[in-house]
Amino acid sequence: MNITLTGFMGTGKTVVGKRLAKQLGWTFVNLDSLIETTAKKPVTKIFAEHSEAVFRRLETRAIRRAVRGDGLVISTGGGAFVNPQNRRLLRSGGPVICLTAHPKVILQRVTPTLASRPMLAGPASGGAGGPPLVRIQQLLAQRASAYAKADLTIDTSRLSIEEVVERIWEEVGPWMSRSWEYLRRHGEKLTQRYG
Repeated sequence: MNITLTGFMGTGKTVVGKRLAKQLGWTFVNLDSLIETTAKKPVTKIFAEHSEAVFRRLETRAIRRAVRGDGLVISTGGGAFVNPQNRRLLRSGGPVICLTAHPKVILQRVTPTLASRPMLAGPASGGAGGPPLVRIQQLLAQRASAYAKADLTIDTSRLSIEEVVERIWEEVGPWMSRSWEYLRRHGEKLTQRYG
């Protein structure tokens, strides 16, 4: 079983995914990092030198590889879940959680890394241009119906990383066996006792 985190950029998929994976003792997989490793270039260069269409093909290939694994927390790029084939692949491995946030919160979170966000950049970088807040609102509206197909949606605007992880666990925990829950809750004590 895998858990996939999807949703718009700046909603916390990477930080929450790493924390959740650590808590579960699973492996964290960031699809954008996987794509960059395979393509041997950053996402921004893929968009600028090739196109969004090329990036999306690489993204689907990365998803196919990732879903073959087990015990993974997979963090997707913001547009990955829009593609029906990607949705089917990701949902086949386990629950998909969509993280969301208010547009102004997203802008505040991504502003320090705006230059590396091709979907918010100008046309020269492969983006559509326009003020970043307007682009965020447009993209959120375009992707809303796809994001709504996730198994669970959590607004991270006012939540800490720990609170988001706890909400995910409250929903996903019943999908997992009771013994797993026991180990999660008592793992530290068991480790101290039995090494």
